[in-house]
Amino acid sequence: MGVHFSPLLETFKYSSLFLQFMEEIIIKLEVPNELKEELKRSNIDLSILIKRFAKQLLEEKEMIDWSVKLQRTSRSGRFEELKKKGLI
Repeated sequence: MGVHFSPLLETFKYSSLFLQFMEEIIIKLEVPNELKEELKRSNIDLSILIKRFAKQLLEEKEMIDWSVKLQRTSRSGRFEELKKKGLI
C-alpha cells in the first residue's frame, strides 16, 4: 500500500492562504489513522512535505501568471486585425 498525496496537494493548490503568505502559519490537519501510521513507518515529516508543496505552488503560480500575461499580450489587437482583414 503506497501513500498518495495528490488530494493533499489539490487542497493546497486552491488555498489562497498558501499562495499569498509564506510566513509562519499554524495548520491543523486531520488524517486517517491508516495514513498517519504509513507516514510514521515511512519516516515522512509532514511539516517538511507541506513546506515543499507550498514552495512548489508559489513557483507554479508565478509561471502561470507569466504565461497568462504573455498570452493576453500576444492576443491584444488580434480582433481588430482580423476585422480589418474581413475575417470577422
